[in-house]
Amino acid sequence: MKNADRKPLALIFGGRGKERDVSIESAEFVYESIDKSIYKPIPVHITCRGDWLVSSRVEALSPRALSECAEGLLRVAPFPKADGGALLIENGDSIDIYCAFPMLHGDFGEDGIIQGALENANIAYVGCDVSSGAIAIDKSHTKIMAQHLGIPTARWLTARRDDFDPARRLAIGTLGLPLFIKPARLGSSIGARSVRSEIEFSEAFYSAAKLDGKVLIEELVEIEAELECAYFAAKSKELFTNIGEIRYNTEFYDYDTKYKCDLKASLYTSSKYERIFGDRIRDYSRSLVRLIGVRDVARIDFFLTRGGEILFNEINTMPGFTKGSLYPALLSEANISAADAISELVENAKVRG
Repeated sequence: MKNADRKPLALIFGGRGKERDVSIESAEFVYESIDKSIYKPIPVHITCRGDWLVSSRVEALSPRALSECAEGLLRVAPFPKADGGALLIENGDSIDIYCAFPMLHGDFGEDGIIQGALENANIAYVGCDVSSGAIAIDKSHTKIMAQHLGIPTARWLTARRDDFDPARRLAIGTLGLPLFIKPARLGSSIGARSVRSEIEFSEAFYSAAKLDGKVLIEELVEIEAELECAYFAAKSKELFTNIGEIRYNTEFYDYDTKYKCDLKASLYTSSKYERIFGDRIRDYSRSLVRLIGVRDVARIDFFLTRGGEILFNEINTMPGFTKGSLYPALLSEANISAADAISELVENAKVRG
Protein backbone atom coordinates (compact mmCIF):
# COMPACT_ATOMS: atom_id res chain seq x y z
CA MET A 1 0.00 0.00 0.00
CA LYS A 2 1.32 3.41 -0.95
CA ASN A 3 1.99 5.87 1.84
CA ALA A 4 -0.75 8.17 0.56
CA ASP A 5 -3.26 5.31 0.61
CA ARG A 6 -2.82 4.44 4.27
CA LYS A 7 -6.03 4.34 6.30
CA PRO A 8 -6.31 7.16 8.89
CA LEU A 9 -6.78 5.60 12.33
CA ALA A 10 -7.67 7.93 15.19
CA LEU A 11 -5.99 6.69 18.38
CA ILE A 12 -7.89 8.41 21.18
CA PHE A 13 -6.31 8.56 24.62
CA GLY A 14 -5.93 10.58 27.81
CA GLY A 15 -9.35 11.79 28.87
CA ARG A 16 -10.95 13.53 31.81
CA GLY A 17 -11.03 10.35 33.87
CA LYS A 18 -8.82 9.19 36.69
CA GLU A 19 -7.04 6.55 34.59
CA ARG A 20 -5.63 8.96 32.00
CA ASP A 21 -2.01 8.14 32.83
CA VAL A 22 -2.64 4.45 32.14
CA SER A 23 -4.46 5.43 28.95
CA ILE A 24 -1.41 7.30 27.70
CA GLU A 25 0.83 4.27 28.30
CA SER A 26 -1.67 1.95 26.61
CA ALA A 27 -1.97 4.27 23.61
CA GLU A 28 1.82 4.45 23.34
CA PHE A 29 2.02 0.66 23.12
CA VAL A 30 -0.77 0.50 20.53
CA TYR A 31 0.84 3.32 18.53
CA GLU A 32 4.13 1.45 18.44
CA SER A 33 2.34 -1.78 17.43
CA ILE A 34 0.21 -0.39 14.58
CA ASP A 35 1.16 -1.62 11.11
CA LYS A 36 2.07 1.79 9.70
CA SER A 37 2.32 0.44 6.18
CA ILE A 38 -1.47 0.02 6.29
CA TYR A 39 -2.66 2.59 8.80
CA LYS A 40 -1.86 6.23 9.36
CA PRO A 41 -2.13 6.66 13.13
CA ILE A 42 -3.57 9.98 14.24
CA PRO A 43 -3.05 10.38 18.00
CA VAL A 44 -5.89 12.36 19.58
CA HIS A 45 -5.25 13.57 23.11
CA ILE A 46 -8.30 14.34 25.25
CA THR A 47 -7.10 16.69 27.97
CA CYS A 48 -8.19 16.86 31.60
CA ARG A 49 -10.49 19.68 30.52
CA GLY A 50 -12.07 17.61 27.78
CA ASP A 51 -10.43 19.28 24.77
CA TRP A 52 -9.62 16.98 21.82
CA LEU A 53 -6.17 17.85 20.48
CA VAL A 54 -4.05 16.67 17.56
CA SER A 55 -0.61 17.73 16.44
CA SER A 56 -0.43 20.18 13.55
CA ARG A 57 1.83 17.53 12.01
CA VAL A 58 -0.98 14.99 12.59
CA GLU A 59 1.00 11.76 13.08
CA ALA A 60 4.43 13.21 13.87
CA LEU A 61 4.04 12.89 17.64
CA SER A 62 3.47 9.70 19.58
CA PRO A 63 0.74 9.68 22.26
CA ARG A 64 3.20 10.25 25.08
CA ALA A 65 4.93 13.08 23.21
CA LEU A 66 1.60 14.64 22.27
CA SER A 67 0.39 14.53 25.87
CA GLU A 68 3.52 16.44 26.94
CA CYS A 69 3.43 18.94 24.08
CA ALA A 70 2.22 22.52 24.55
CA GLU A 71 2.82 23.94 21.08
CA GLY A 72 1.59 23.22 17.57
CA LEU A 73 -1.66 21.68 18.74
CA LEU A 74 -5.03 21.88 17.02
CA ARG A 75 -8.39 21.52 18.72
CA VAL A 76 -10.68 19.03 16.95
CA ALA A 77 -14.13 17.51 17.40
CA PRO A 78 -15.78 14.39 15.93
CA PHE A 79 -17.90 15.40 12.97
CA PRO A 80 -20.31 13.39 10.76
CA LYS A 81 -19.93 13.23 6.99
CA ALA A 82 -22.07 11.52 4.37
CA ASP A 83 -19.50 8.77 3.78
CA GLY A 84 -18.24 8.36 7.33
CA GLY A 85 -16.80 10.53 10.06
CA ALA A 86 -14.06 13.07 10.43
CA LEU A 87 -12.31 15.25 12.94
CA LEU A 88 -13.32 18.86 12.40
CA ILE A 89 -10.41 21.22 13.10
CA GLU A 90 -11.15 24.55 14.77
CA ASN A 91 -9.92 26.44 11.67
CA GLY A 92 -12.60 24.78 9.56
CA ASP A 93 -10.46 22.08 7.95
CA SER A 94 -11.13 18.42 8.64
CA ILE A 95 -9.33 15.09 8.89
CA ASP A 96 -11.14 12.11 7.42
CA ILE A 97 -11.15 9.11 9.77
CA TYR A 98 -11.30 5.50 8.61
CA CYS A 99 -11.83 4.18 12.14
CA ALA A 100 -11.23 5.18 15.76
CA PHE A 101 -9.48 3.15 18.46
CA PRO A 102 -10.49 4.64 21.83
CA MET A 103 -7.63 3.63 24.10
CA LEU A 104 -9.39 4.99 27.18
CA HIS A 105 -9.87 3.32 30.54
CA GLY A 106 -12.45 3.90 33.25
CA ASP A 107 -14.65 6.97 33.61
CA PHE A 108 -15.05 9.37 30.69
CA GLY A 109 -13.83 6.74 28.27
CA GLU A 110 -14.74 3.13 28.92
CA ASP A 111 -18.25 3.96 30.14
CA GLY A 112 -20.02 4.81 26.88
CA ILE A 113 -19.41 8.56 26.89
CA ILE A 114 -16.79 8.67 24.12
CA GLN A 115 -18.57 5.88 22.26
CA GLY A 116 -21.70 8.02 22.10
CA ALA A 117 -19.73 10.93 20.65
CA LEU A 118 -18.23 8.68 17.97
CA GLU A 119 -21.56 7.13 17.05
CA ASN A 120 -23.11 10.57 16.76
CA ALA A 121 -20.30 11.52 14.36
CA ASN A 122 -20.74 8.34 12.28
CA ILE A 123 -17.19 7.21 13.08
CA ALA A 124 -16.59 3.46 13.27
CA TYR A 125 -14.74 2.49 16.43
CA VAL A 126 -13.19 -0.45 18.23
CA GLY A 127 -14.67 -1.67 21.48
CA CYS A 128 -17.95 -1.83 23.34
CA ASP A 129 -20.91 0.28 22.35
CA VAL A 130 -22.65 2.80 24.60
CA SER A 131 -24.96 0.45 26.49
CA SER A 132 -22.53 -2.41 27.11
CA GLY A 133 -19.81 0.01 28.19
CA ALA A 134 -22.17 1.75 30.61
CA ILE A 135 -23.23 -1.57 32.12
CA ALA A 136 -19.76 -3.06 32.41
CA ILE A 137 -18.19 0.01 34.04
CA ASP A 138 -20.47 -0.43 37.06
CA LYS A 139 -19.20 -3.29 39.19
CA SER A 140 -22.54 -3.67 40.96
CA HIS A 141 -24.36 -4.12 37.63
CA THR A 142 -21.95 -6.83 36.51
CA LYS A 143 -22.26 -8.59 39.87
CA ILE A 144 -26.05 -8.61 39.53
CA MET A 145 -25.68 -10.16 36.09
CA ALA A 146 -23.19 -12.71 37.39
CA GLN A 147 -25.57 -13.73 40.14
CA HIS A 148 -28.40 -14.00 37.62
CA LEU A 149 -26.22 -16.44 35.66
CA GLY A 150 -25.37 -18.42 38.77
CA ILE A 151 -21.76 -17.21 38.79
CA PRO A 152 -20.53 -16.79 42.38
CA THR A 153 -19.19 -13.47 43.65
CA ALA A 154 -18.05 -12.19 47.00
CA ARG A 155 -20.97 -10.90 49.08
CA TRP A 156 -21.47 -7.20 48.47
CA LEU A 157 -23.68 -4.13 48.69
CA THR A 158 -23.58 -0.59 47.34
CA ALA A 159 -24.19 2.80 48.92
CA ARG A 160 -24.49 6.37 47.76
CA ARG A 161 -22.26 9.15 49.04
CA ASP A 162 -24.91 10.44 51.48
CA ASP A 163 -25.77 7.02 52.91
CA PHE A 164 -22.78 6.58 55.19
CA ASP A 165 -24.52 5.68 58.47
CA PRO A 166 -27.04 3.16 57.10
CA ALA A 167 -24.34 1.71 54.83
CA ARG A 168 -21.95 1.24 57.76
CA ARG A 169 -24.60 -0.45 59.89
CA LEU A 170 -25.79 -2.70 57.07
CA ALA A 171 -22.31 -3.65 55.86
CA ILE A 172 -20.89 -4.47 59.28
CA GLY A 173 -24.13 -6.12 60.38
CA THR A 174 -24.56 -8.36 57.34
CA LEU A 175 -21.11 -8.74 55.78
CA GLY A 176 -19.04 -8.27 58.92
CA LEU A 177 -15.46 -7.12 59.23
CA PRO A 178 -13.03 -7.19 57.49
CA LEU A 179 -14.41 -5.54 54.34
CA PHE A 180 -13.16 -4.20 51.04
CA ILE A 181 -14.35 -0.81 49.80
CA LYS A 182 -13.87 0.76 46.35
CA PRO A 183 -15.55 3.14 43.91
CA ALA A 184 -18.19 1.22 41.97
CA ARG A 185 -17.32 2.76 38.59
CA LEU A 186 -13.54 3.10 38.48
CA GLY A 187 -10.79 0.69 37.46
CA SER A 188 -7.09 0.10 38.11
CA SER A 189 -7.93 -0.35 41.83
CA ILE A 190 -8.08 3.44 42.22
CA GLY A 191 -9.57 4.31 45.61
CA ALA A 192 -9.74 0.67 46.73
CA ARG A 193 -8.71 -0.42 50.21
CA SER A 194 -9.36 -3.02 52.86
CA VAL A 195 -11.21 -2.18 56.08
CA ARG A 196 -10.68 -3.90 59.43
CA SER A 197 -12.33 -1.47 61.86
CA GLU A 198 -15.18 1.05 61.96
CA ILE A 199 -12.65 3.89 61.86
CA GLU A 200 -11.07 2.47 58.72
CA PHE A 201 -14.57 2.01 57.27
CA SER A 202 -15.24 5.73 57.59
CA GLU A 203 -11.93 6.69 55.98
CA ALA A 204 -12.29 4.22 53.11
CA PHE A 205 -15.95 5.04 52.45
CA TYR A 206 -15.44 8.78 52.15
CA SER A 207 -12.25 8.32 50.14
CA ALA A 208 -14.10 6.15 47.60
CA ALA A 209 -17.13 8.45 47.62
CA LYS A 210 -14.99 11.43 46.63
CA LEU A 211 -13.96 9.56 43.49
CA ASP A 212 -17.36 8.14 42.63
CA GLY A 213 -20.78 8.86 44.10
CA LYS A 214 -21.48 5.13 44.23
CA VAL A 215 -19.44 2.98 46.62
CA LEU A 216 -19.06 -0.80 46.45
CA ILE A 217 -18.64 -2.62 49.77
CA GLU A 218 -17.59 -6.28 49.69
CA GLU A 219 -16.65 -8.94 52.16
CA LEU A 220 -12.87 -9.28 52.26
CA VAL A 221 -12.07 -12.74 50.92
CA GLU A 222 -8.77 -14.52 51.40
CA ILE A 223 -7.30 -14.76 47.92
CA GLU A 224 -5.04 -17.56 46.76
CA ALA A 225 -4.65 -16.15 43.23
CA GLU A 226 -6.14 -13.67 40.76
CA LEU A 227 -7.05 -15.39 37.50
CA GLU A 228 -7.92 -13.60 34.26
CA CYS A 229 -9.40 -14.56 30.91
CA ALA A 230 -8.84 -12.41 27.81
CA TYR A 231 -11.64 -12.06 25.27
CA PHE A 232 -10.95 -11.19 21.64
CA ALA A 233 -13.43 -11.16 18.77
CA ALA A 234 -12.94 -9.93 15.21
CA LYS A 235 -14.73 -10.98 12.03
CA SER A 236 -15.39 -14.72 12.38
CA LYS A 237 -12.85 -15.22 15.16
CA GLU A 238 -13.86 -15.36 18.82
CA LEU A 239 -11.40 -16.34 21.51
CA PHE A 240 -11.54 -16.85 25.27
CA THR A 241 -7.91 -17.44 26.15
CA ASN A 242 -6.21 -19.78 28.53
CA ILE A 243 -6.15 -18.43 32.06
CA GLY A 244 -3.55 -15.91 33.12
CA GLU A 245 -2.45 -15.49 36.71
CA ILE A 246 -1.26 -12.52 38.77
CA ARG A 247 0.94 -12.86 41.83
CA TYR A 248 2.05 -10.03 44.09
CA ASN A 249 3.46 -9.39 47.53
CA THR A 250 1.21 -6.47 48.50
CA GLU A 251 -2.12 -6.84 50.31
CA PHE A 252 -4.00 -6.68 47.01
CA TYR A 253 -3.36 -5.84 43.37
CA ASP A 254 -3.49 -2.08 43.84
CA TYR A 255 -2.70 0.78 41.45
CA ASP A 256 0.94 1.10 42.54
CA THR A 257 1.57 -2.62 42.17
CA LYS A 258 0.03 -2.56 38.69
CA TYR A 259 1.95 0.38 37.31
CA LYS A 260 5.00 1.30 39.43
CA CYS A 261 8.19 -0.45 38.34
CA ASP A 262 9.52 -0.94 41.87
CA LEU A 263 6.38 -2.81 42.93
CA LYS A 264 5.87 -4.96 39.87
CA ALA A 265 3.59 -7.94 40.18
CA SER A 266 4.37 -11.20 38.42
CA LEU A 267 2.12 -11.92 35.44
CA TYR A 268 1.81 -15.43 34.04
CA THR A 269 0.16 -16.29 30.74
CA SER A 270 0.03 -19.95 31.74
CA SER A 271 -1.51 -20.48 35.16
CA LYS A 272 -0.99 -23.65 37.12
CA TYR A 273 -4.74 -23.52 37.77
CA GLU A 274 -5.64 -23.78 34.06
CA ARG A 275 -6.24 -27.54 34.17
CA ILE A 276 -8.55 -27.31 37.18
CA PHE A 277 -10.45 -24.08 36.62
CA GLY A 278 -9.79 -23.03 33.01
CA ASP A 279 -12.97 -24.40 31.43
CA ARG A 280 -15.16 -23.10 34.22
CA ILE A 281 -13.71 -19.59 34.02
CA ARG A 282 -14.10 -19.53 30.23
CA ASP A 283 -17.72 -20.68 30.57
CA TYR A 284 -18.38 -17.94 33.13
CA SER A 285 -16.65 -15.37 30.91
CA ARG A 286 -18.59 -16.43 27.82
CA SER A 287 -21.91 -16.14 29.66
CA LEU A 288 -21.09 -12.66 30.96
CA VAL A 289 -19.89 -11.42 27.58
CA ARG A 290 -23.10 -12.64 25.95
CA LEU A 291 -25.44 -11.16 28.56
CA ILE A 292 -23.74 -7.76 28.81
CA GLY A 293 -23.22 -7.48 25.06
CA VAL A 294 -19.46 -7.03 25.24
CA ARG A 295 -17.72 -6.87 21.87
CA ASP A 296 -14.19 -6.86 20.44
CA VAL A 297 -12.01 -6.95 23.55
CA ALA A 298 -12.37 -7.54 27.27
CA ARG A 299 -10.59 -8.98 30.26
CA ILE A 300 -12.66 -10.90 32.78
CA ASP A 301 -11.19 -11.14 36.27
CA PHE A 302 -11.75 -13.76 38.93
CA PHE A 303 -10.51 -14.60 42.42
CA LEU A 304 -9.47 -18.05 43.54
CA THR A 305 -10.07 -18.10 47.29
CA ARG A 306 -7.94 -20.03 49.72
CA GLY A 307 -10.97 -22.27 50.17
CA GLY A 308 -10.78 -23.25 46.50
CA GLU A 309 -13.78 -21.23 45.28
CA ILE A 310 -13.85 -19.25 42.02
CA LEU A 311 -15.44 -15.80 42.44
CA PHE A 312 -16.16 -13.34 39.65
CA ASN A 313 -14.57 -9.95 40.35
CA GLU A 314 -15.07 -7.59 37.40
CA ILE A 315 -14.95 -7.16 33.64
CA ASN A 316 -12.85 -4.59 31.77
CA THR A 317 -14.13 -3.68 28.31
CA MET A 318 -10.92 -1.86 27.40
CA PRO A 319 -8.21 -3.69 29.32
CA GLY A 320 -4.76 -2.27 29.89
CA PHE A 321 -2.63 -2.36 26.75
CA THR A 322 0.67 -1.29 28.26
CA LYS A 323 3.88 -3.24 27.66
CA GLY A 324 3.47 -4.82 31.07
CA SER A 325 -0.25 -5.62 30.78
CA LEU A 326 -1.53 -9.17 30.89
CA TYR A 327 -4.12 -8.74 28.12
CA PRO A 328 -1.72 -8.35 25.15
CA ALA A 329 0.49 -11.04 26.67
CA LEU A 330 -2.44 -13.48 26.73
CA LEU A 331 -3.20 -12.68 23.09
CA SER A 332 0.44 -13.23 22.20
CA GLU A 333 0.33 -16.59 23.98
CA ALA A 334 -2.62 -17.41 21.70
CA ASN A 335 -0.47 -16.50 18.64
CA ILE A 336 -2.17 -13.14 18.05
CA SER A 337 0.40 -10.36 17.81
CA ALA A 338 -0.48 -6.82 18.86
CA ALA A 339 -0.21 -5.63 15.24
CA ASP A 340 -2.51 -8.37 13.98
CA ALA A 341 -4.98 -7.79 16.80
CA ILE A 342 -5.18 -4.07 16.00
CA SER A 343 -5.67 -4.67 12.28
CA GLU A 344 -8.36 -7.29 12.80
CA LEU A 345 -10.21 -5.15 15.34
CA VAL A 346 -10.12 -2.08 13.12
CA GLU A 347 -11.35 -3.89 10.03
CA ASN A 348 -14.06 -5.61 12.04
CA ALA A 349 -15.23 -2.26 13.43
CA LYS A 350 -15.24 -0.75 9.95
CA VAL A 351 -17.42 -3.53 8.56
CA ARG A 352 -19.76 -3.20 11.53
CA GLY A 353 -19.95 0.57 10.99
